[in-house]
Amino acid sequence: MGLKRKLPFDFKSLYKTYLAQAWPTDEAIRAAKPYGLRTSVKTAFVMAAFLQENEGSLSLEGLQLALLSAGLGDNQIKFDFINNAQLEHSTRPMDEVDTFRLMLYRYTAQDLWVFRHRSSGLTLLYIPGNSSPLHEFADLKALKSWVVQQARDPLKKVALVAHFSKDDREDGTFHAGVLTALDGMAIYPLQHHLTRNAGFFNDDGYWDPASYINLAGEPRTIDPFAELVMVMKQASLATAEEIIRDDADVNRANLSAVVEPTVRWLNQWGALALFFPGGEGLLALAGLIEAAYGINEIVDAEDPEHRKEGLTRTVFGLLNALPLAFEVGGGKPDINVPSPGEKLPEPVIVEPAPIDPGPGVSPAPGGSVDLPLAEWSRPRLMRCIGPSVESFSEETLEQVRKVSGIDDNGLRLLHAEHRAPRGILADTISRFKIDQDLQTLIERLSSGQHAQVDSTLVQWLTRDKDWPADVGLRLMDKERIVWEFRGRASVRPIVVQQGDGLLQAVVRRLDTEEMRALLADQLSAKSLLPDLDTRVQLLRKKLGSIAQRQRTDLFKQRYLALQKTDSELLLTLRQEHPDLPNAVLEQMLIRENLTASQNLTLEETKQLMLRLETRAQEYERSVRLARAYEGLFLDSVSNVDSDTLLLHTVERMPGWTRNVCIEVREGSFNGNVLDRIGAKGAPQWRCLVKMGNRYQAFDTFGQPAHAAENFADAVLHALPDTELAALRLHADDGLLNFKFKIRQQALPRQELATVLRRQELRSPFYDPDDGGLKGGGAPVPVSGEELTRVISRLSVKEFYPYFTDAQADEFLHRFGVGAVRELDRLKAEFERLETGLRDWEGQVEADMEAVDGLTLSEDELDEDLSDEELEAINDERIEEWLGTEREYRRTLATVLKKRFKWQGDESEKIYLDGQMVGFRLDLTRISPGRLYGLPTLGMRFSGVASLEISGECDGLVQFLEAFPELQTLELSRVSLNELPAAIMTMTGLRTLKIYNAELVLTPANAGSFSNLIHLRELSLDSNPLGRPPSVLGLSELQKLSLSDTRITSCPVGIAHTPYLKLLDLSGNQISRVPESVLQQSLLSETGKIPSGRNVILDFNPITDRDTLQRLIAHRRRTGIDLWRNSNAPDVQQPADWLQGLPEQQMKPRAALWARLAGDPKTAMFAERFKTLGQTPEYLVEREDLQRRVWEVLEGVARADERLQHHLISLAANGSKSPAVLLEEFEIAIRQYDAWKSMPQPSFMLPKRPRLE
Repeated sequence: MGLKRKLPFDFKSLYKTYLAQAWPTDEAIRAAKPYGLRTSVKTAFVMAAFLQENEGSLSLEGLQLALLSAGLGDNQIKFDFINNAQLEHSTRPMDEVDTFRLMLYRYTAQDLWVFRHRSSGLTLLYIPGNSSPLHEFADLKALKSWVVQQARDPLKKVALVAHFSKDDREDGTFHAGVLTALDGMAIYPLQHHLTRNAGFFNDDGYWDPASYINLAGEPRTIDPFAELVMVMKQASLATAEEIIRDDADVNRANLSAVVEPTVRWLNQWGALALFFPGGEGLLALAGLIEAAYGINEIVDAEDPEHRKEGLTRTVFGLLNALPLAFEVGGGKPDINVPSPGEKLPEPVIVEPAPIDPGPGVSPAPGGSVDLPLAEWSRPRLMRCIGPSVESFSEETLEQVRKVSGIDDNGLRLLHAEHRAPRGILADTISRFKIDQDLQTLIERLSSGQHAQVDSTLVQWLTRDKDWPADVGLRLMDKERIVWEFRGRASVRPIVVQQGDGLLQAVVRRLDTEEMRALLADQLSAKSLLPDLDTRVQLLRKKLGSIAQRQRTDLFKQRYLALQKTDSELLLTLRQEHPDLPNAVLEQMLIRENLTASQNLTLEETKQLMLRLETRAQEYERSVRLARAYEGLFLDSVSNVDSDTLLLHTVERMPGWTRNVCIEVREGSFNGNVLDRIGAKGAPQWRCLVKMGNRYQAFDTFGQPAHAAENFADAVLHALPDTELAALRLHADDGLLNFKFKIRQQALPRQELATVLRRQELRSPFYDPDDGGLKGGGAPVPVSGEELTRVISRLSVKEFYPYFTDAQADEFLHRFGVGAVRELDRLKAEFERLETGLRDWEGQVEADMEAVDGLTLSEDELDEDLSDEELEAINDERIEEWLGTEREYRRTLATVLKKRFKWQGDESEKIYLDGQMVGFRLDLTRISPGRLYGLPTLGMRFSGVASLEISGECDGLVQFLEAFPELQTLELSRVSLNELPAAIMTMTGLRTLKIYNAELVLTPANAGSFSNLIHLRELSLDSNPLGRPPSVLGLSELQKLSLSDTRITSCPVGIAHTPYLKLLDLSGNQISRVPESVLQQSLLSETGKIPSGRNVILDFNPITDRDTLQRLIAHRRRTGIDLWRNSNAPDVQQPADWLQGLPEQQMKPRAALWARLAGDPKTAMFAERFKTLGQTPEYLVEREDLQRRVWEVLEGVARADERLQHHLISLAANGSKSPAVLLEEFEIAIRQYDAWKSMPQPSFMLPKRPRLE
């Protein structure tokens, strides 16, 4: 059904009122005061000039004329030289520029501006909205010829006429219109015949362009960009006056005629909608109309093409309508505030329940009959737990007991009833065992000893900065791919089987240069590469240092692997209580006379959840306390509660005085107080500012002091010397002693629980150290306004439990009076998210098609299997896939719900300039293999700042739309084909990496990256792009990597990236390289030439002679060899070097070659010269290169022992390019010839052993 109904409202008056509010007044438009619309128009003009000059459609002189026309200096030939103030300032063209509007016959164009240089006559025509808006002409005659050419093309003629007033286009009563004038000029010198619509006084004979194309001069006081804004305003007002009628019969066609011209103007200027006051309302209105039209076209479509057009119109219409949708239903929500007489409830403190060991199992080994159980010592009670603690020392056993909180009576009960440990004790033992295993692994690897290396360490090895970027690695378990890393080059990766020989296999498959680069921190630059066993040993040491750095993550991964279970009941409990480990959940079930393997109905599960709710809260508190104490003993654990425990233990240590106050603040010196010990008014005050994972100390005077990553180290150095002496501590070498004392004197459990509860009450408006909680009194009274803010913050933190007070306040400030409404919306969205994810988890069986691609291995194909056996194998694989997919979906659903509420581990937080901006979402860790499907979220996840996805997956494009606040996006081994529109809306992106994604760029989207103005790294390696992306506007870009992308030219805008540190264009089809690209290799932060290559051009078929000459000159000037023809075959020696020589030189030089090649000492020179075919000189300076080669060989032949030794040492360096090495040979020979007259030798002979 079409939209045929008449709209019952006075649209004309509403629309005119809207326009009066949206547009500035005429006086404001023409005033000198800056405003957004004029700044946008001027910026568009200037940027277009730079873009066209860069792409070659505008000369340098044309660019300079454009800058003069915009009131800017002609020496500002880089956009970076122009500041915002210049763009905001009203425009007066420079004195050497005359300003006009194009005039045809008697009519002046509305917005076709002409700028002409007074002395040179160079002319610019500016056509707003054109793909290349600036047209350059040598003089006015050339401009007139161009206008005639446009008049001869029907489509271009209509486009040109559109820039004139509507009344001027058609013939009038007395004069011909612009269309008639153009028709006459198009056929000149032929006679033009009048039509019936011609006016009385037009020329019905000949339209000479020289007479009828002119320029209308403009006063120098006119700002052309303000005039362009006026044209926009007048067009919208004219539309309202001409099209809309007041009889309430505005139909579909008229509505479109009203809105579409203005929207077309906004689209023409691109970013103007951002500056347009209230412009979002106009776009929204247009969007609703477009959406309605689109639906109508879909319903009435006669063929698929029309239906597709209707769908496109619906989509774009709804997108534009979003701003209007957000405005609907706005109200002023109220916040419920307690009445003046109403008291806030006191917090209820529930003590942890005692740990019940549970029913009996087999007795623990080590029992004794010589002493009754009541007389067993504590070490014996712990040691007799059984095999799980055999590897622990007495000290570690006592630490396990302290962390778990079990007392001697609990241990005796455990042995008396012959029970194995469970609950928090069992969980603590497993965590201590993981930490011990990691310590053993790190020690063995760091010493080079043999140790079992798992896939996680191999993954981190490939992420190391020294791993060869072009080398891939595939880890196999027989025929199954466990994990894979793809290098940049599309070559077959190194394939190794996991097991004891994994490192040996990696070492064997890396070549000499790759191995030397990987072991750069283990080998000196000049040392020889050792044998295989030594290389493996050095690689183990490197893995040891990696494991030490990633120790916390390794611990988490191993512990999470230990928590995996197939029990549906445990998985359900974990969803409700994610902070409780499996051992505690099993203990809770035992107390309910249940086991993890039992299957419960939905109703039984609900009743169980209700019964366990209170007990689960008690266990959560107990687990929290255990984790706090655990952080004091385990190096693999980092915990905020452990820091709280450490800080408040210091206050209880013998010798502590009341003269010191230490505060921990968040983010900055003036940030919110996170914790405090000592009195606020103490004479000596110290501050520790938490910045991500680091702590910066400040002294009493606010001066920066010691900085540390370890909280204990930060606290120790924050203590004044007098306090250190009183506590018998030393800041320089006493960290281990300090930790030992903290462990020995740690707060009792009850006191720590009180401290943690007090910390939960801390806020910017209430400090528990000032209130009465510590002494039992009432809190300090606060004003009604402050109480309202406190309650509002608590409402935010109820939904976002991990929000700090600063984040909660920022949320309230951002949404103002709409904060409560926003919270309600978020809660409703979260419920929708939970429902959607539940449905997605239940669709595993429906997605069984994804396993159709499973194939048998070669060994299985060789076997003679029956149909029944094949079916059994297939069923087994399907069950395996279903189990893996269920676990993946459960894990991803849990993580997504956490991220929606801004929850995650400390290691997953992302910081920017010291402020947390969100969390990392790494799907490669959740599912290292193929992702068979992603959920359709349909909502914004503002808490995700980094997203990593690897592997084929369905629904990726829709999934990306949920993450508009990303700072980092990394996609690999996915199928994109085209650039997702969602990425272009992520304007905060700083890092964008898309590898092996089958991405192709088109002329329409190659320039889309310019929207990502904060981008610092753009990597599109191993994609069939076909054309390079434009980097214009990416002034913050530091790394651009486009290797193996099939591009044939360099990216546009390279010259305008002043901070670019790496440009990788290797492995493409580029034949010509502009000077601006080569200049990037000379740029560095210090302004000096960088020591290594930061522009990579290898594996490109460069054939342009000018480029090759520039490469040669660049290398000779800087010493940096940017390109070698790596695909070139080796030189045929000596035939190629003898070719073309005079007859009298052929035999002597052939003999010289044979003599040097036959001598073992000098044979290496011939070996090094065979790769000279890769140099630019071989392509453009071959004769000169031939001469230089023979001069070097003759110098080698006549060299004495001293020179020959030096030349051989140069030739032994296999890392240098052949061209650089040839130049070094030449320099060495010339220097040696000059040295003969000098008293001191320039090269020292090696020392030889001799008898004294």
